[in-house]
Amino acid sequence: MPSRADLEIQYADWLREHRRILLKIAASFGREKEDQADLFQEMAVALWRSLPAFKGQSKTSTWIYRVCLNTAIAWRRAETKPREHHEPLELISARR
Repeated sequence: MPSRADLEIQYADWLREHRRILLKIAASFGREKEDQADLFQEMAVALWRSLPAFKGQSKTSTWIYRVCLNTAIAWRRAETKPREHHEPLELISARR
């Protein structure tokens, strides 16, 4: 198993080499620049967390794309999930 230092070096290299993949997916899923930045950060974290699971059985770019795409799909699902509706306190108090 690689050391943490080795993983950090590999991670930094991957982000530098494959940054366009993350940017492309973020632009495809995020409507606003802020959303794109948030999604980019989430994908970067997901990539770091899943790095130890990379076995080298596929191209690095393919694996990074899948990790980031799955992260973006989950992010979009959470963003479009119906929010629980809460009535303003003023309306609740006025009915009493």
